[in-house]
Amino acid sequence: PDRWAWMSAQADRLSIVLERFSAIDYRSPVYAEEVHMASLSSGQMPGQVACTFSHRRCWELLLASGESQLAIFEDDAMLDDAIVPILASRLPNVIDLLKLETTGERVILDRRVAGRIGPVELRRIYAKHMGSCGYIVTRRAAEALIAETEIIDACTTDALIFPHGGVMAGIPVFQLYP
Repeated sequence: PDRWAWMSAQADRLSIVLERFSAIDYRSPVYAEEVHMASLSSGQMPGQVACTFSHRRCWELLLASGESQLAIFEDDAMLDDAIVPILASRLPNVIDLLKLETTGERVILDRRVAGRIGPVELRRIYAKHMGSCGYIVTRRAAEALIAETEIIDACTTDALIFPHGGVMAGIPVFQLYP
């Protein structure tokens, strides 16, 4: 099925506005050399490098926009009704990177609640958590992530999956709970 049609149908159902960003295709002549060189130097597969470049472009768009935060979803995300009030809210000042997804895997979260959006608690992650399918990033985190990925030595998914002690690019990573 067409992934954009899937995301658009979900957005319509939830009455939220999505802006489409076409991911960087590692096979595109426009990006092929840059992706190839980054792939060789990092040991990452070209698709992983292109994924990193795509997320990086979204962070750059946030910085150019003047907005304070941006929700980023990959086109296979399944959006639940509970996401609407979260997307309509500003993150608390102590949170710059909030993962919105779950895979059903157990993770280690801080017992302390860093903030709330309605009934949902925001807690810091302290262990591996798979995926970069949905997250909110602030300008401060976007700047740090761009600097962190200036030289590609790990793909974005790995960085979001394996935050070292719950930190990515010097930014603590938080998760929705429950």
